[in-house]
Amino acid sequence: MLKKYSPSRLREICSLSLVFVLLTIINPSFVNARQNTPVTEKKITTTFQFKLHMARGDLSFYEGYYDTAIKNFKKAIDLSPQSPEARSKYTQAILYKKLGIIMESTASG
Repeated sequence: MLKKYSPSRLREICSLSLVFVLLTIINPSFVNARQNTPVTEKKITTTFQFKLHMARGDLSFYEGYYDTAIKNFKKAIDLSPQSPEARSKYTQAILYKKLGIIMESTASG
């Protein structure tokens, strides 16, 4: 069952996501703690953009703006095609959008 969060809780979730993103920018080893590979500026930018689109997608999804959520999750997938979380949330947003269209058409018909 999908949880509905209050606007203050959504702001809190977004704030925590933003803190994580900022920690990632300031200290790239925060994300790559398990890897001993050098972190390039491009990796940092891509990680930041990925997390930003995921956070925007989550917020849009929980507010019921499924089209916007779909676009943001799609951008996240483009940045990180191997991310199962992005693919899962993208699919979930599409299903909720289609379910909403079906529910509206049966209610009006």
